[in-house]
Amino acid sequence: MKTIFDEVIAAWASTIDEIGLLAEYCQKVTTVKYATEYCFKLEDFTPDAFPPGNELLDEIPVEAPPVYEEYGLDAKGLPCYCTTVHRDGQPMTAGFYRYTPGRVEFVQYNLRYRTTHVFKRIEFAEDRKIAFLHGVANGGGFKFAGMTPQQAIDAAKANKNSMFLSVQEYEYENGRIVRDISHNRAPGAGDYDFTGYYTYDQTGKLAEIKDVSPQGRERLRYVAWDETEGLQGLANRLAHEMAHAIVNALLEADIETPLAILQLTYHYADVYMPTLNLLSVTEKEEVTADNTGNVWEGLFLNQNWLDDTPLKGIEKTFTQFMNQVHSHGAHNTARGMLQKTSALLTTSRLFGRIPVDPEFFAYAIDNSIEGHDTEDFKEILLNCGMTEQQCEDWDKRGWLR
Repeated sequence: MKTIFDEVIAAWASTIDEIGLLAEYCQKVTTVKYATEYCFKLEDFTPDAFPPGNELLDEIPVEAPPVYEEYGLDAKGLPCYCTTVHRDGQPMTAGFYRYTPGRVEFVQYNLRYRTTHVFKRIEFAEDRKIAFLHGVANGGGFKFAGMTPQQAIDAAKANKNSMFLSVQEYEYENGRIVRDISHNRAPGAGDYDFTGYYTYDQTGKLAEIKDVSPQGRERLRYVAWDETEGLQGLANRLAHEMAHAIVNALLEADIETPLAILQLTYHYADVYMPTLNLLSVTEKEEVTADNTGNVWEGLFLNQNWLDDTPLKGIEKTFTQFMNQVHSHGAHNTARGMLQKTSALLTTSRLFGRIPVDPEFFAYAIDNSIEGHDTEDFKEILLNCGMTEQQCEDWDKRGWLR
């Protein structure tokens, strides 16, 4: 049975046999640029311009991150070849940009498995974007290693968890996009659709895109932002709004007080709307009085999650911020925003609205990559508003690892 995803699967698979074109596109390079984040996302392309989205460097970053990006520009200044390079100099992926009348494509190969990892295509009609196709092989494409295009098509259709797929179609009125219809497939989530509704201000500038599911659930995708505020100014504004929203959420949840520790859990480079984890003074006293257990684990790895508690009133500012984070790869700024939020909660003692422990503090952490040694954990707590004296005291008690 045919599905909306058949075209993108077939287009993705057809590029498997085109890996030899990498050398051809590499020959078109006249200028090489470097970046610490992805640049030239195909969805940003228009017939008039192709902005890089992030800072381009003339040299390999002096303090190279775990991986860096290398972009080859052609004689017109357009990206034609790119590669992701490990800090040891070993290329991990390589790709090319293909420009043809009415169509622009980006194809990226996983060099380890020598198969297509990412495929993107924008289709135009009279310079109007009418469709965007996006296919990503799950797991870097290792399940498709060694397959022919037809074998890959059959495998992708047989296993819905093998690929991330998206097809967007655009509708116009009076010369501008008013809606986009999105059909999506994601491993673990299955197939889902939504419609994006575009709103413009009085000058004709795009003001907002709101996604609405068939069930009526709404989510802001884009909110216009005045860049004169600066990204750090936006981060500070969101931190203040989020701190107050968290206190409001705690009040609505009717939590056990006094509160001793408030953890804001996030996932770096992915999820910055924090999940709240709570520890009351009673629980703190029970943990610290038990000499048989690991105090650090009891204080910081408890499972007292405050689930299904939305932070109200910050959606527009949060969307503005995340638009910029994704556009510029500003994930360290996002981490800093959550640490600023935590510091406001710590130093204000939840703005005096909820009873707290004399040693109360809030902190933000991604436990998967941060705080794995005492010094790193202490730095996080200090960035989140804990005083040096309290940090020293807790360290002496053996409560910080």
